[in-house]
Amino acid sequence: FIQSNLSIEMRTSTSQSDPEDFEELKKSSVDHIQETLQELGVERTGQLSPFAISKLKKDRLSELLLDTLCMLNDLTCSVVDSSYAPRGVTAELLEAHRKIISLQSELLECKQEKLDSVKTVVQSSVRETVKEEIKSFSAVVQIGTGGS
Repeated sequence: FIQSNLSIEMRTSTSQSDPEDFEELKKSSVDHIQETLQELGVERTGQLSPFAISKLKKDRLSELLLDTLCMLNDLTCSVVDSSYAPRGVTAELLEAHRKIISLQSELLECKQEKLDSVKTVVQSSVRETVKEEIKSFSAVVQIGTGGS
């Protein structure tokens, strides 16, 4: 029964993927563990035993179990949410790269069009200049040969 409730709560839990929320959750978890260890009269979790835990009254043990399960649920949701975050970031990064490549392609096309335009203008200008120079040269040659 408890497992099915936790599964349902896990699916409906709010996202804990915000780094500040995760740090707060981590701190509250550490605090909860430290307070529980102190209440049980031990310094480390390795010192816990069924005997140490049996010193607690049933009501207090139920509270600790409930708090611990809720905290475990929040931590699990946070880990699950954070495992999906890199995929989303990667997808966004790939999309940004695609946009950059597309824009670079458009920029290259524009530059190629400008280059082609300048090339056409230069060729036309050179052609006209050469024609004018040939006409001038022909006129000079005609004058020098006596206008024949």
